[in-house]
Amino acid sequence: MEKAGIRCEIQGRPKNFYSIHKKMLRDHKSLSEIYDLLAIRVLVDTVKD
Repeated sequence: MEKAGIRCEIQGRPKNFYSIHKKMLRDHKSLSEIYDLLAIRVLVDTVKD
Protein backbone atom coordinates (compact mmCIF):
# COMPACT_ATOMS: atom_id res chain seq x y z
CA MET A 1 0.00 0.00 0.00
CA GLU A 2 2.83 2.36 0.86
CA LYS A 3 4.51 1.80 -2.52
CA ALA A 4 1.22 2.68 -4.22
CA GLY A 5 1.01 5.92 -2.22
CA ILE A 6 -2.06 4.84 -0.27
CA ARG A 7 -2.16 5.74 3.40
CA CYS A 8 -3.77 3.02 5.44
CA GLU A 9 -4.07 1.50 8.86
CA ILE A 10 -4.20 -2.27 9.23
CA GLN A 11 -5.89 -3.81 12.25
CA GLY A 12 -6.17 -7.45 13.18
CA ARG A 13 -7.93 -9.42 15.87
CA PRO A 14 -8.69 -13.03 16.69
CA LYS A 15 -12.28 -14.01 16.00
CA ASN A 16 -14.27 -14.85 19.10
CA PHE A 17 -14.96 -18.44 20.06
CA TYR A 18 -18.73 -18.11 19.67
CA SER A 19 -18.45 -17.03 16.01
CA ILE A 20 -16.09 -19.91 15.29
CA HIS A 21 -18.43 -22.36 17.04
CA LYS A 22 -21.43 -21.10 15.05
CA LYS A 23 -19.51 -21.57 11.79
CA MET A 24 -18.53 -25.10 12.81
CA LEU A 25 -22.16 -25.99 13.49
CA ARG A 26 -23.51 -24.24 10.39
CA ASP A 27 -20.97 -25.75 7.99
CA HIS A 28 -20.60 -29.12 9.75
CA LYS A 29 -16.83 -28.66 10.08
CA SER A 30 -14.28 -29.42 12.76
CA LEU A 31 -11.98 -26.76 14.19
CA SER A 32 -9.12 -28.05 12.02
CA GLU A 33 -11.24 -27.24 8.93
CA ILE A 34 -11.81 -23.60 9.91
CA TYR A 35 -9.16 -21.37 8.37
CA ASP A 36 -10.39 -17.85 9.10
CA LEU A 37 -9.58 -17.56 12.80
CA LEU A 38 -8.34 -13.99 12.41
CA ALA A 39 -10.12 -10.88 11.19
CA ILE A 40 -8.18 -8.21 9.33
CA ARG A 41 -9.41 -4.68 8.65
CA VAL A 42 -7.70 -2.24 6.29
CA LEU A 43 -8.71 1.39 6.81
CA VAL A 44 -8.05 3.92 4.04
CA ASP A 45 -8.82 7.63 3.71
CA THR A 46 -11.24 7.40 0.77
CA VAL A 47 -13.43 4.81 -0.96
CA LYS A 48 -11.32 5.30 -4.11
CA ASP A 49 -8.24 4.00 -2.28
